[in-house]
Amino acid sequence: MDGDYIFTAFTKFDDDNRAYLYMNDYVNFLLSFWNEIDIIYSGRSVVIPLFGSGITRFKEYDTITEQELLELLIWSFKISKIKFKYPSKATIVMHKNLFDKINFTKLKEWE
Repeated sequence: MDGDYIFTAFTKFDDDNRAYLYMNDYVNFLLSFWNEIDIIYSGRSVVIPLFGSGITRFKEYDTITEQELLELLIWSFKISKIKFKYPSKATIVMHKNLFDKINFTKLKEWE
């Protein structure tokens, strides 16, 4: 942690020094991440990226979509039991180029 920032990493490296990640490692990362956020931020607002939507190489899982990544992120948050008290919140930041790849109507089902 550095002031108002927390740094995290979730990949492993192969023999050619290329980062990769297995899907179960990604899910475990998310669950651990929310636990650490709960400890460090104690209910204060947080802003995070859509983890894995960049150059992440998922081993044995070639076709993960940004929609699935977002749904996994939301699911992991929901089962983490973290509660943000109003007006605190968790905000997920995505590049506007990803908006066409996300079905925001489908996300309403998560409420």
